[in-house]
Amino acid sequence: MMFRMRNGGLHYYDPRCSTDFTFISTVENNKLPFTKQQILGVEQARNLLAGLGFPSNKDFKWMLQANQIKDCPVTLQDAEVAEKIWGPNIASLKGKTTHKQPEAIVAELSMCPRA
Repeated sequence: MMFRMRNGGLHYYDPRCSTDFTFISTVENNKLPFTKQQILGVEQARNLLAGLGFPSNKDFKWMLQANQIKDCPVTLQDAEVAEKIWGPNIASLKGKTTHKQPEAIVAELSMCPRA
């Protein structure tokens, strides 16, 4: 990236001058630093998360760490790597976010005397 200096001393970047950049983070690129075995464990963690009804990440990690699920092949590391690869779970966020009904607006009419 080339930053240019304006007359007042402020540096700026004009993205129209170059097309050599991308700011996209994809799941495929996020999977690259991990082994195939780790990715299999991560996919199991995502399936388990869905099967449990999408608990929060904190609760899910506690369940794994405290061995609350009998004979569970998913480890705490799998859950952490899944969060690194896919980011926060959208289904979990949507299920815990509520939309509150706005209060009704009551219009009060007042009579004005005629002059």
